[in-house]
Amino acid sequence: GAAGPAPIVAVGCEPVFEGAGGESGGVAPSGPYISFGDESVKSTSGIFDEEVIEEFVAPPTSVTGAASKVVAWFSGLGRKGSPEGGEVTFRLRVGGTPRTADGQILATAKTSSLEPSPCVARSGPFERSAPTLIKVTAAGNGEAAAVLGGLVVSIEPAPGPSGP
Repeated sequence: GAAGPAPIVAVGCEPVFEGAGGESGGVAPSGPYISFGDESVKSTSGIFDEEVIEEFVAPPTSVTGAASKVVAWFSGLGRKGSPEGGEVTFRLRVGGTPRTADGQILATAKTSSLEPSPCVARSGPFERSAPTLIKVTAAGNGEAAAVLGGLVVSIEPAPGPSGP
């Protein structure tokens, strides 16, 4: 359309491969990118330990082009599971062991809200690998579980010399 391409929203856990938004005047990244999403609401099983609440594997061809570095975004509606305690924490990680809260921390978001509230964070540039294991983890505050719904993770080429 006149305002650029219509946005595409990922539903479920299947990746959505998206094209170069900048070429057609859209607000999407100027290079190819991929997004994963999960509308379900997930919470930690306890109130102390950091746990994996979602993980995705981005295939090596999902972010194409000459970019050796990428950036990742995550967003969701986060809250704590009960009124006790302070902030709960959500982290975006890369690498490590599947189903384990390890790997490099790319970005962190926190909330102390009892109502679902936007939790958004963007990583700095990082080296992509083939394939790339991306995890979203959550940790309670010692008194309340962490709850996250409406999750979207996007990976795009990093701006600058190694990206578009």
